[in-house]
Formats: sequence, C-alpha cells, structure tokens
Amino acid sequence: MKKTIKTIATATAVVSATALTVNAKADSVTNNPTTENNDKVQTTVTSEQQLKNNVDTTKANLDQSKANTADAQAVVDNLQKQADQTQSVANSAQTALNKAQQEANTAKGNVDQATQEVNEKQQAVNTA
Repeated sequence: MKKTIKTIATATAVVSATALTVNAKADSVTNNPTTENNDKVQTTVTSEQQLKNNVDTTKANLDQSKANTADAQAVVDNLQKQADQTQSVANSAQTALNKAQQEANTAKGNVDQATQEVNEKQQAVNTA
C-alpha cells in the first residue's frame, strides 16, 4: 500500500510539473506582445506582399496582352492594306476587261457590217 501511495505521489508530481511547464510556456507565448505583434506584422506583410505580387503579375499580364493585341492589330491592318490593294487591282482588271469586251463587241459589229456590205456587193455583181 505504501508503494502504491508513493507511485501515485510520484505520478502526481510528474503531472504537476508537466502542467506547470506547459502553463509557463503558454504564458510566455501569450504574454509576449513582441512575438505576437511580430507574427501579426509578418503575416500582414506576407499578405500585402502576396497581394502586391498578384497585382504586379496581373499588370504584367495585362501589358503583355496589350502588346499582343497591338501586334495582332498591326497584322490585321497590314492584311487590310493588302486586301485593299488586291481589290484595287481586281477593280482595274475588271475595268480593263469591260473596255476590252466593248472594243471586241464594236469590232464584231464592224466585221458583221463589213460582211453584210461584201455580201450585198457580191449579190449586186451576181445580178448584173
């Protein structure tokens, strides 16, 4: 029985000592405003720095997107200029073709008229 009481007393002493050590550590952490403030400041700086990094990354992405858009617009403008030039050449070719068709029609009419005159003269010669 004495041995059991001694063991219980020893165990109680160990538990009490452990509890005191844990409480002392807890008190030192909670009562140390510098550590707490430093932790909060560090956390705040990290969040602010992360937000700043996110903003910087977003700005860089936006700048790159604007540059890509400007490059794409330059390509579109160049293609539009080429399309306009091609359309101008096509319009000129169409105008030349129309003029050639008119000249061909006029020449065909002249040939038809000349052929008719030749036929009339040939008939006149044959009847005379």
